[in-house]
Amino acid sequence: MVHDLPRVSIAVEDRIILHLSNQIEESDRYLVGPEVTRPGIAEACGLHPPNVSRAMRSLGRKGLVSERTCAIRGETRRQKTWQLTTTGQSFVAERRVELQDILVLVRDSEGKLLEVPARDASLRLDARLDLLSILMFASTEGVLTFGDIRFGPIASRSPKPDEIPGRLVLFAGAHSTYDIVPPAPRKMHGRADEIELIDSWFDANTPVLAIHGIAGIGKSTLIAHWIRSRRPESEGHSLCWYPCQPWDTATGIATSLLHRFGVRPGHDPHHLIDALPRRPGQQLDVDGLRRRLASYLIDPSSVREIFTPPSTESPSRTNMSVANEGEPPPIWFVVLDDVHHVDPDPTGLLSAFVDLARQTPLRLVMISRTRPKAYDRRDVHVRNVVDEISLDGLSESEVADWIESMEHRPALDPDELRDRTGGHPLALELLELYGSPQHHDWRGFLDDEILGVLPKSEADLLAVLAEAEGPVPWIALASAAEFDGRPPKRLVEHGLLIETESGWWMHEALRERLHLDSSRARQERRRLLNISLEKERSQQEG
Repeated sequence: MVHDLPRVSIAVEDRIILHLSNQIEESDRYLVGPEVTRPGIAEACGLHPPNVSRAMRSLGRKGLVSERTCAIRGETRRQKTWQLTTTGQSFVAERRVELQDILVLVRDSEGKLLEVPARDASLRLDARLDLLSILMFASTEGVLTFGDIRFGPIASRSPKPDEIPGRLVLFAGAHSTYDIVPPAPRKMHGRADEIELIDSWFDANTPVLAIHGIAGIGKSTLIAHWIRSRRPESEGHSLCWYPCQPWDTATGIATSLLHRFGVRPGHDPHHLIDALPRRPGQQLDVDGLRRRLASYLIDPSSVREIFTPPSTESPSRTNMSVANEGEPPPIWFVVLDDVHHVDPDPTGLLSAFVDLARQTPLRLVMISRTRPKAYDRRDVHVRNVVDEISLDGLSESEVADWIESMEHRPALDPDELRDRTGGHPLALELLELYGSPQHHDWRGFLDDEILGVLPKSEADLLAVLAEAEGPVPWIALASAAEFDGRPPKRLVEHGLLIETESGWWMHEALRERLHLDSSRARQERRRLLNISLEKERSQQEG
């Protein structure tokens, strides 16, 4: 997974001296805690124990730390320990001032992504985090989220008499990364067949639904529209809409979903918080989390306080109701939007949630630009477990209906317009707004979301095909583009590359965009294509 956001880097020696500065009370004591031993320092600083010894030799030569052998609380044998010297304490005080100026990313209580100095992060998060923890979380996870259940209870600086002591709001937690209402969708046009497919999936109680298609084709809009019209919460479902981001980690997603399921400090009967990494940088135990979460979700006595869908007048994230004794557990309707940001996930978190949906009262919807890889696609594995919907552009009749509803109807016929845009809803929206199906916003969208993310070999293949006047046989096209292998499966699945009786053709919108490239580059591609076509023609005649 590629992280486009800036990441914090903190040196090994800086981690160690910050950690030891938090253990000043252990200095010169006969009996000390394990935090100042080699294993304790390694765990706190996210290091391998041999790296701790190596760094300590360097710090010792600088006179910043001293080494002792002490008795350890709870252990029978003495161990080597370290503490800051007087020089080290002065040095870390100066170094702390510099480290506090490092910018870190936080997501505040309103869900806004902010870049703030490390010194201000605890205030923004309403959490008691020391500087080392802030920098370590920023280094390993990228973003610190308001109310993360790993940060402990949210402290109230000026509690009111009617507030729960030590809390800002009831059930506070990592709720700023998800919502309990779907986003407001754009106006829907067509998609009657897809709506019927989702209805069939929902009524059949199939655990998982996967919707995939190219960027902007209307995947999230379709699901949001269906949720608002079908209202699954009226049938006992409790919604969680989680938009996956490029900076999301498995730990961050798991933390937010645990909070949505009602887990928090003080209400964790199956010790799910213990399954999360204890320290920044540690690996998430996905299998342990899956087993505990399965027990939690199928146990009616586990979930006592659950979120309820808010009213449309006040869409608060923290509305609650209390489940009565003996009631079955709620059915969780979880939508993971843009899962291509975390799929394939090296820890297998998405696969674990697919498995959970089979065993627990969990209905899972995955929205992705590519076909999800979180499950085995063989029929014996997905039958009655996963339904898939591949979204293409709108049909000619749906395009025609949309044109009829436009205030200023375009001069193009519906069939010609669909050929030029592929029925892509975003292109039609820009046509409705600006009067041109090839508006510069649409061209920029094609560059950023489609052409810019294609492998170079596939982008070159499309660029060569764009110079043809009609469909091209695959052998001639592959030769001209110097492409090895069969037609790219992704391009075919998403309708960017189309097989016809006379050869291969492409999405007209992409062809129009590629015609805007420099004339010199286009002339060279056209020359290579003509050579390949002539060679293919000669072989057929011979």
